[in-house]
Amino acid sequence: MFWELGTRAQSILEMNATRYSVLSVSSSLPPPSSVPDSLSSPLQSFFQIAQDTLAGRGKSNGNITGPQPLIKDGSAADPASIGFAVLIANWTRQAGGDYAGAAKDQLDYLLFSVPRTSDGAISHRVSQVQLW
Repeated sequence: MFWELGTRAQSILEMNATRYSVLSVSSSLPPPSSVPDSLSSPLQSFFQIAQDTLAGRGKSNGNITGPQPLIKDGSAADPASIGFAVLIANWTRQAGGDYAGAAKDQLDYLLFSVPRTSDGAISHRVSQVQLW
């Protein structure tokens, strides 16, 4: 279910706020650090994904601290697909939690906790090395 949230969040950007999507040829980086009034309503469900992810993070991960996925899952990649929503929520200073800390924990989890192949490729699965 978690990759679907990442896909939904990206779709919201592509349909409503291309200036925040890295997939848009017309966007420049970095995107605006404040959300224009005209995009507040269209981006509400996008930011809700980031807020809900942070709100459920402690319960999902057993209230651990340090490197951890945004949402506990058997996949290493699926929770990470929500990462850009968390990063944009942080960049635009949205209320709802420590987005920067959550993004750092997700990155550290991928880089230092998830299994890898002998040549360094990050596994798609957490329990065993699998490349998809």
